[in-house]
Amino acid sequence: MNDSCSSVDSAFRRKVWGIDCLPKIKFFLWKIFTHMLPVNSLLHIYNPNVDVTCPLCHSHEETVMHLFINCHVVSHIWFGLSLQHLTLIDLEWIDDIFLYWHDSALGISPFKVSWPSVGVVVMWCVWKLRCDVLFRNVSIDLERVIMDIKRMISSYITPQLRSSGISRDVKIPISEVDHFMFVDGSYKDFKMGVGVIWCDVAGNVRSSRSDFGLIPDVVGAEVSALILAISWAEEMNLPKVVFVSDCLQLVNFVNGDSSNVEWRSVDLLEHCQSLLSSSLSFKIMYIKQEGQLECCL
Repeated sequence: MNDSCSSVDSAFRRKVWGIDCLPKIKFFLWKIFTHMLPVNSLLHIYNPNVDVTCPLCHSHEETVMHLFINCHVVSHIWFGLSLQHLTLIDLEWIDDIFLYWHDSALGISPFKVSWPSVGVVVMWCVWKLRCDVLFRNVSIDLERVIMDIKRMISSYITPQLRSSGISRDVKIPISEVDHFMFVDGSYKDFKMGVGVIWCDVAGNVRSSRSDFGLIPDVVGAEVSALILAISWAEEMNLPKVVFVSDCLQLVNFVNGDSSNVEWRSVDLLEHCQSLLSSSLSFKIMYIKQEGQLECCL
């Protein structure tokens, strides 16, 4: 990065690590700003046999600034995403571009997160495309790439949670509980795995179930796990079941707060809400992964 005083460097680092993205994308950004991202121009310094040509356009030297901003192939991507205003600025350094994304003159982002987070996710997707082209000989289909990035913008950004009037600390009397079902879902690249653990009121594990499939986002995976648990409980005619989830968005939605939910998960969540409301003996509660389940004795 450009020379600056330590206080400015510290502020810049806070901006880098403070964006609303997954940790691996923050690490990717950190590698860019510490000159550790292995673009061809950097690799050529250590190995003169490395071809410095950009693998996307094949017409310019691949530097960080060229790959993410100036490459005509990548320019088509920014335009296709209607995000060209993030790159059409006369700046020479990628860190200055990143700081520009924090400028209030850009206005309010239409997404749930700020412009820097959106811009960085696009850069991450460009890097993945570059590596696929270079190492897997993937042909560039710009229309498909743009559609994939639109999905990834929603998949890889961590939604900003707003405060809710719903209390997270819900205690359920032990007299209203005969069974616990702990539900969890995992998600990556539109693939999900879901699991349910059934315990009795004493905490003894009775059985478990799992499943897998495709889903558009991480909340959808959590909802699918809950739906699997509800259908299992109904199948066994279990009374007084408490479903335990570590997904606050799911629990809040079922309890009436839909303010923090992406549109792609709403149908599943509404179905889940209907299933729970149809049974007076089914309840749901939120618990942090590192927390302890509390019941009133």
